[in-house]
Amino acid sequence: MVTRREQIAQAKHAKKKSRIISRIISWVLGLFVLSLALGFVGLMVVLGTATPFTATVGHSMNPVLYQGDLALVKSIEPSKIKTGDVVRLNITAASQKQFGLPNTILHRVVSVRNSDIGLMFTTKGDNNPMNDTFETRADNITGIMIDHYAGLGFPLLMAQSPSAPLLGQVALGLIIAYLLIAWLESAMNASKAREQVLKDLVEDIPDLKAQIELLTTKLATPKPTYVSYFEEVEDVKDN
Repeated sequence: MVTRREQIAQAKHAKKKSRIISRIISWVLGLFVLSLALGFVGLMVVLGTATPFTATVGHSMNPVLYQGDLALVKSIEPSKIKTGDVVRLNITAASQKQFGLPNTILHRVVSVRNSDIGLMFTTKGDNNPMNDTFETRADNITGIMIDHYAGLGFPLLMAQSPSAPLLGQVALGLIIAYLLIAWLESAMNASKAREQVLKDLVEDIPDLKAQIELLTTKLATPKPTYVSYFEEVEDVKDN
């Protein structure tokens, strides 16, 4: 039978082990997040842009890019852009309203010309039958695509969608609910452990009482008197 002290020791050991595991998990998650942050900052520095990733919207660049693909983009001097490059364009508010375009798109350069206001670029979606009906100024080209990854852009699209704040609130609510449930479960387990210790303590009371009574009886019993050898010798001499 496990004694109360052993149960308390086991409970303390389990609690200490749980704290150690929690700290290890926190450290691992922290290092993972820190690695992602440092990696992202490194990409920003190497690629020369604050937004090295762009999610593909629509199907105008099929079959090279599909909806939800993630494009890796680097900064480039406008004079170095050549025909055939896939570039990231900032669409003006007027063109967004007129053509129903998002604020940023990835299209291929089909021609470049000099004008009074600098270089002008004509672009086209690979899946579109015609060139874009607008020209793009050099300062509205924010980078050139150097690689892409299928399907990895959907989280970014979700974050940029109009419903993103609502989704964020729902996600935050779920996280809070999960943490609350975990806390309640931990509190209930701790309460059950305390109840079990108290129950075992109550069950041990009769045994403890019997041991105390036995000890009291032993202490109350007169001890026998022993005469040492030297005392006997002295008595003989006296006689």
